[in-house]
Amino acid sequence: LSLGSMNSSTFSDILVQNCTGDGISFGNGSYRLSFQNVQSFSNDGNGFTITGTVSITRCSFLDCLANYNGGVGFSFNARTNDMTSMNLLGCNAVFNTGDGFDFSATSSSDTNTAVVNCISTDNGGIGFDVDNNFQRISFSNCYADANAGDGFEIGAPNCKIVGCYSSTPLDLSNSVVAVGNSFA
Repeated sequence: LSLGSMNSSTFSDILVQNCTGDGISFGNGSYRLSFQNVQSFSNDGNGFTITGTVSITRCSFLDCLANYNGGVGFSFNARTNDMTSMNLLGCNAVFNTGDGFDFSATSSSDTNTAVVNCISTDNGGIGFDVDNNFQRISFSNCYADANAGDGFEIGAPNCKIVGCYSSTPLDLSNSVVAVGNSFA
């Protein structure tokens, strides 16, 4: 399901399954999008792909699931400062071939992203992966277990991890704040 550029839209109670590419993808100028109880299962590509060369702002994901996909569960790929005010609340990524949640940027991006009460388990890659350029992301009460890679691999500066759990040690850059967590 390719949404292209969308504005001020809500998608709720949707199941996308068995697509030959990504389950759900959007980008290029999208803003004020809300996904509530959207499920992306058993697709050949990523469960959710958010990318673009133009601003993507104020998008939220509430109780969304990305399970058994051939790629990453939730893939966010920002360009320079083009992805801001993203919120993921209560989302799960389970049994995907790649990472559970992947946040990357082609150059420095101040994203102001919040990931709260999300779960990443049994994925073929890292549970929560943030590259060096995807800045200002916070994780609160998130859970990573039984992923093939690290539970949390955070390379970007100005990131926070608060009250999270991982069955594997953290892989963090020097400028990540980690408070009240439980890691193996």
